[in-house]
Amino acid sequence: MNVHHLELFYHVARNQGISAAVGRMPFSVQQPAISSQLKQLEDELGAPLFVRRPFDLTDAGRTLFVAISPFFGQLDALKDEIRGLSSDRLRVGASGVVFSTYLLPLLDALRQTFPDFRLSMRDGSGSALAEAVMTGDLDVAITSHGETSVRGVDCQSLVNLPLQLIVPQEWANDPWNELLATKPVISLPKNEPLVHTFAEEMDRRGLPWDPGVEVHQLNAIDAFVERGFGIGLSVAVPRLPKKERGGSHGDPLSGLADDRPDTLSAVALPDFPEVSVNLLTTAAAKRRPVVAAFIQGIGVLQTRLGVKKS
Repeated sequence: MNVHHLELFYHVARNQGISAAVGRMPFSVQQPAISSQLKQLEDELGAPLFVRRPFDLTDAGRTLFVAISPFFGQLDALKDEIRGLSSDRLRVGASGVVFSTYLLPLLDALRQTFPDFRLSMRDGSGSALAEAVMTGDLDVAITSHGETSVRGVDCQSLVNLPLQLIVPQEWANDPWNELLATKPVISLPKNEPLVHTFAEEMDRRGLPWDPGVEVHQLNAIDAFVERGFGIGLSVAVPRLPKKERGGSHGDPLSGLADDRPDTLSAVALPDFPEVSVNLLTTAAAKRRPVVAAFIQGIGVLQTRLGVKKS
């Protein structure tokens, strides 16, 4: 296969169309030339790679994109690494609550170790972060979306989090199934793995529940429950009590505390599946000292929080 044709296909697939890719590729190629060369690639492979309007990859196109993304997606990072321009650059993806609760102290500690530390953060979750790691847009992501089957992406399981309900203190002793049958549920969007896992289990058990308010941050669930909008669907997030939190300079857990309001309580969901939180990265990213130090810091967090896996 012609490597240039593969690179053209990578940019077209990544930008969701030929016209969208024209202005974003790192080199100049006119739209008719791209169409012609991609037709040659399809003829060589004996299969169409994408549908043009509306743009969508075929099964063959998705297979090819997954195969070539780890290479073409890392080219810019590799160029910077060779030039010595990116040794202290770190591109991290995670949800906002993970950044604010866990990663901010760790990132501050990295800044003390790497004088030229440059940070790029992407707030998100799920498959979007996994795809960004695969294409080389992120060095590492922490997400409940596992990509163990994607070529070139390493998936390390960090912790399994039990599902739980957040309720006003006066409902703390009410049966969980009665709460779900009578109260609207405040949750993350339905496409989030946490909600998807919960909904599948409720369907399996044949139990009703009322989707209420959708929020985009876990820490917003407490606020809505406290104001009487319903009960919250969340996970048992590992924290340190205030008396045990780190306080020394550079401590990754400095400032981490159990900050749930005293007016709220957590109700366990017995025998429900847990939500797995994973660290996604690539072999190329892990070779860089700042990425390796970040991953090592995550290991420290796991140990301090008591969730370190053997």
